[in-house]
Amino acid sequence: SAAVEWARRTGGPARIGRLRRGFAAGLILGLAFLGLQWTAWRQLAAMGIFLASNPHSSYFYLLTGLHGLHIAGGLAALASVAGRPGQGAAAAADPAAVFWHFLTVLWLYLLAILFAL
Repeated sequence: SAAVEWARRTGGPARIGRLRRGFAAGLILGLAFLGLQWTAWRQLAAMGIFLASNPHSSYFYLLTGLHGLHIAGGLAALASVAGRPGQGAAAAADPAAVFWHFLTVLWLYLLAILFAL
């Protein structure tokens, strides 16, 4: 979200290049997150913790799986912006950035709820 916002706030003639770099950084970070989440799931499976093991593991898999799907949607939006020519990228940057910020706030909210329980 920070890389996307950094890129979005640029004005002037350098905006398109910075948008592409910032959105590419967001894309790389999002892919890294998904890769790390996949690694965590594999480690849990190696320890014998599966979706149907108990309610706690089911809840964890559900939350992280849904978040992963949202991240995949955000990655598609970032790739779409990064691949657009010229001003098309600038026009599509704001909705993609808002979506990433929504994901960030949602995940922080969920973490707060989980720690409060």
